[in-house]
Amino acid sequence: MKNKNRLVFGTVLVLWGTLSLIGMVAHINVWAYFWPVVLIGLGLWLIAKPGFSYKGVPVTLRPLADIRRDGEWIVKDEEFWILVGDVDLDLTRAVLPPGETRIRLFGFVGNVELLIPEDIGVAISSHAFVTDAKVLGENIDHFWVPYSNNSSNYLTAEKKLVVESGMFVASIKVQQL
Repeated sequence: MKNKNRLVFGTVLVLWGTLSLIGMVAHINVWAYFWPVVLIGLGLWLIAKPGFSYKGVPVTLRPLADIRRDGEWIVKDEEFWILVGDVDLDLTRAVLPPGETRIRLFGFVGNVELLIPEDIGVAISSHAFVTDAKVLGENIDHFWVPYSNNSSNYLTAEKKLVVESGMFVASIKVQQL
């Protein structure tokens, strides 16, 4: 929770500073245009969103909430859309079918935490403005650079999980048990 607050506050400061700088350099009142642009962007997103999803893939939309899955559950291709929140998926007792299962995460600011058994191969990718990743024993901070990592058993595993994240600020933690 502490890390999430830091990410949200940091993101707000970066956006505020960027807009203020643009306004000063261009000698325009950026704030007069900010909310209309946000509303237009939100409307376009709502119109185009179904086109982003794969057909037949369930989409979970929770703008300001956390998504948690643990215990026994069936893992299938799925998309999660959040504005600000956490996505915590515990796959230690989950049922994952053979082959490749894809989970896609989209949002503005989010913490993603995954617990994965070691017999499952995992591939992680993040396309974010800022990515803070603690994945499979590797600690990386990326700024405006895509991030990806695969477990050592990904190519040979019978069951594979592909996690794709598209956020403005993403904090990703993956532990393989």
